[in-house]
Amino acid sequence: MDSHTTVDLLTIALELRLAARDPDCANLRLTPARLLEMASVLERTADRIEPSNQNAQIAALRALSRARG
Repeated sequence: MDSHTTVDLLTIALELRLAARDPDCANLRLTPARLLEMASVLERTADRIEPSNQNAQIAALRALSRARG
């Protein structure tokens, strides 16, 4: 995994932890646009880790995520 992806994942983790500790902070930081950005980062990372759709559960989750995005 490249350093840019690692930074993205750690940033997402930090933002989620901050939001869990301070709900007021969550309202300011976790806008719909930021949540969509986070989802995209996580999907791209998942695609790198498991690029094939051979697992039925993975294929179904990818399809559902893309349909909702």
